[in-house]
Amino acid sequence: MKKLLLMAVLATVAGTSMAQDKAIKKAQSLFNESATTEEYKDANGEKKMRSVVDWDKVREAQETLTPALTNEKTKDFALYWKVQADIDQRYMTAELNKAASQEPLDTLKFYEYVTRTVDANHKVMENDKKGVYKQLAQINLEKFRVYYLYCGQFFSNNNDPARSFEAFSRWLDYGKNYPLLPAENLKDSQGDTDPNMIAYYAALTAYQSKQYEKMNPYRDMAMAYEKDAATVRQLYLASTLEQGDTTEWLRMGEQFALEGSAGDGIVQNILAHYFEHKDNDKVLAFADKIIAQRPADKLGPYAKGLVAMNAEKYEDAIVWFDKALEIDPDYFDALYQAGACYLNIAYTLNDALATKKMTKAENDKALIPIKDNCRKAEPYFVRIREIRPDEPMRWAPRLRQIYYIIDDKEKLKEIEPFCEL
Repeated sequence: MKKLLLMAVLATVAGTSMAQDKAIKKAQSLFNESATTEEYKDANGEKKMRSVVDWDKVREAQETLTPALTNEKTKDFALYWKVQADIDQRYMTAELNKAASQEPLDTLKFYEYVTRTVDANHKVMENDKKGVYKQLAQINLEKFRVYYLYCGQFFSNNNDPARSFEAFSRWLDYGKNYPLLPAENLKDSQGDTDPNMIAYYAALTAYQSKQYEKMNPYRDMAMAYEKDAATVRQLYLASTLEQGDTTEWLRMGEQFALEGSAGDGIVQNILAHYFEHKDNDKVLAFADKIIAQRPADKLGPYAKGLVAMNAEKYEDAIVWFDKALEIDPDYFDALYQAGACYLNIAYTLNDALATKKMTKAENDKALIPIKDNCRKAEPYFVRIREIRPDEPMRWAPRLRQIYYIIDDKEKLKEIEPFCEL
């Protein structure tokens, strides 16, 4: 009797399992019936065939299929996930066709079904022990990776950088998310796309959405993107600074500056930071590194000139400004500051005469070095006039002072009108 009862129980279990697997096959049948072809005439009146989807049957297929996933009696999970992948792919394709036809598409829906489709195909590979559907699932996994790039672009166009980052990161982490995809297929799935470029896009959209910590996993790859190397580095510098980590910003910034990989702006920004905090020792130390490692960079000697000028060591400052001008003869800042240093020397000498009683001869003799320094200042401001003729306030007032002191009436008369512009 006990043996008969046990056989009855086993029969019941088997019957339930068969019922669940029949439901999966019914869902598959409904799905297959949901797509038909019809004849139509195109814009030129030519007869053509097109696919028509019965979405009610697709929904019915999904409703029939869904319960089988949570039922412990289900046996054929490989077929279950194969049918689920087919259903999800149909929704994904419908949105993709809208994009191809330049019609409005639901970007979020497209992204959702891309993910559902690739997830389902990976589940097929997990469950298909007999290898019936595995090859097709593997092909689909390889083929559909590119859609994450589409999603990233769509979300970016919609000003949704957070989701754009998510899409780009899923493309980058494809091998980690879908470990059953063979390495050869994973490599083929990226096509001609440069992963370093996508890492840059991921970092950019993470930055735009203020998810700064999510930029870190892609840093090395993004840094390897040579086409926009300076932009990538500026991006990570800005992220570090916006998180309030000035120490790391300076460390990273000096590294990029000495490498010359972040553009000239970073050298200027670091120097400006040190100047703002009145840390002349760090200005000089950094400037010395620039001079040693980047001898063609004018900012190293210029910074040392500024430190000397601020300390009223005008002769030393002029030497450094002239070194900067040897690198870039039209460097406005160095031209202006060198000329100003000569004038400051002249003003200092002139101020020293104010309390002295001298004869005319003694006074005329004392004026010689004052006028000489003004004459030395003149070429710098003349050059500024030549390179920036439309900005007279940058050179006209200084030249007027020079011509007044050296008593050059003709040049003074010529320059006066520019001081009133």
